[in-house]
Amino acid sequence: MRSRNHSPHSIARRLFFPSSLVTMASIRVDRLVDPPCKDEVSRVCYTVCMRGQHGRTSHAPRKTVVQYLLSLTACAVMFWPLQLMAGSPSCGEYLEEYTKKRNITRPPRRIPGSLVDSFTLSGLAKLETYYVDDTLGGNGTHYQFDTVEIEAMVQAATKQLAQQRSGSPNRRLRFLDKVVGDALNHFASEVSGTSAVIFGSTSPWYEAMVLASGAHSVVTIDYNRLSYQHPKIVTAIPSQILPLIPREHGGFDVAFSISSFDHSGLGRFGDPLDATGDLKAMQTTLCMLKPGGLLFLAVPIGPDCVAFNLHRVYGKHRLPLLLEGFEILSKFGWDESFMEKRGNFRKSYEPIFVLRKPVPKKTLFGRAADGL
Repeated sequence: MRSRNHSPHSIARRLFFPSSLVTMASIRVDRLVDPPCKDEVSRVCYTVCMRGQHGRTSHAPRKTVVQYLLSLTACAVMFWPLQLMAGSPSCGEYLEEYTKKRNITRPPRRIPGSLVDSFTLSGLAKLETYYVDDTLGGNGTHYQFDTVEIEAMVQAATKQLAQQRSGSPNRRLRFLDKVVGDALNHFASEVSGTSAVIFGSTSPWYEAMVLASGAHSVVTIDYNRLSYQHPKIVTAIPSQILPLIPREHGGFDVAFSISSFDHSGLGRFGDPLDATGDLKAMQTTLCMLKPGGLLFLAVPIGPDCVAFNLHRVYGKHRLPLLLEGFEILSKFGWDESFMEKRGNFRKSYEPIFVLRKPVPKKTLFGRAADGL
């Protein structure tokens, strides 16, 4: 068995941003009273708990009941003070990490052995393999659309939204396009006249849908180069985003991540390999939104799975972590049965979550919570 350093300094280093197994913002102290070595305790303290009676990992034998309970106690005693002292990473820390200048690199073909437990939540998520290189061998991609093409998309999106409002959508409409349209129509009054940000894009179709819903401007962020020639669309890579955030209004009014954050941290698009890249992306979005702002989110739903490096599938273990910090306003196309339904991870089921960034409560000193 590999020796592991469990000194307070070592544990603190693993818990603090940005290298923690699960970001501090995704953990609440009051959840540590859950059954032993489950949920947040097992994810953060897995090197102490070692999954105990739930089986064994590659680096630890099965524990006896007494060892298991002693490990849990030691984990909780060490973790609680650190959690209380560390708190959540600030928006400044999230944005600093997100906007670091990086070179596009070819994605690795497999997860390094030392990171498998981190990516799979110590075995709670199944590990599958399906390799995709969307960096063109590390050279990066460049998607280009001119004004005429984008205006044609806006007109098509306007027609689609109108058909859905009238109750007679095109029968050939893809499921994801339908639920996005339903969500936009339902929240039309909160999208119209807004500044929007879209994370991840290879075609400006969803930009067109947002503009057709009345947004006055769209900023699209992607790791690879985009050239979307339209007066209401600005494209950027992460290192260019800070000047584009409308800070005078507290952030963007609405955000969209459609089939995007499930890829974050898998390296498929040249982004850095990061077991919690998706969770950090959500918290970074929270920082970019104004208080009360909306996030339209689509990710694959099903039993927890990491199909490396295609995407993640979100089930009962990782989905709550992904949504942490947001208020769930509505779901479109949602079917609870898919959370447990075993299927082909290549054929993803992606409903739409409409989430709201909470309006911070004032403290005794009249100061709101951390933000832009």
